[in-house]
Amino acid sequence: MGPALLAACVQFGQRSKDDVEIVRALITAGANVNAVCKPGTKILAAAAYSLLPHVVKALLEAGTDPFLNAPDQADGAHTETW
Repeated sequence: MGPALLAACVQFGQRSKDDVEIVRALITAGANVNAVCKPGTKILAAAAYSLLPHVVKALLEAGTDPFLNAPDQADGAHTETW
């Protein structure tokens, strides 16, 4: 599953209980929690910027790497974007 749905939920979430439930469902369905949602921004950072602490927690619990740099900031190992 590409990161487009997960990225959209994170970037355009309404800061409601439904956001975290949707994110958890997408993760269960196989969404990449280390994906980049736009050039230079990981999904975890986008959730933090969007003030979605429950989504940040869900991403961390699902194993996202908070120390992994976005492709244009590192060696380009993760190239999945939306």
